[in-house]
Amino acid sequence: MRVPILILLPDVATPPQVLHHPPVQRRAFAPLSAEILITALRSTHSATGRIDEAAVRAALPDDAALSDLEPLALGLAMRAPTAKAVAERIAALTVKAPRAMADGPWLEDIHGDSPALRAAHQIGLPPPSGPG
Repeated sequence: MRVPILILLPDVATPPQVLHHPPVQRRAFAPLSAEILITALRSTHSATGRIDEAAVRAALPDDAALSDLEPLALGLAMRAPTAKAVAERIAALTVKAPRAMADGPWLEDIHGDSPALRAAHQIGLPPPSGPG
């Protein structure tokens, strides 16, 4: 009896040569989207197949953020007790931290007399002038 085997590889992985020959069939899966997730949540988080779809959609991030979600993060979010809680966890996991200012902090903005600051001044800038 022949039994199919499913081998999942990320796009960046190079499959072994044996997987390039027949009868191996390669299939690409669609990236995670709100539609796919809501369909899954109807099965996993409802005994009746009904969820508060409007609340879930409102809580979910956009499809671009969903498609970038790491599998481990998705697995952890799916452990929430309700479909809405899953969506809220996913939204929290996809929030990007604010970026630092492009020009960053300047050495002259840092004050004190630590060994690291003295070394930084010796490398690049003269010590700040001021009351001392």
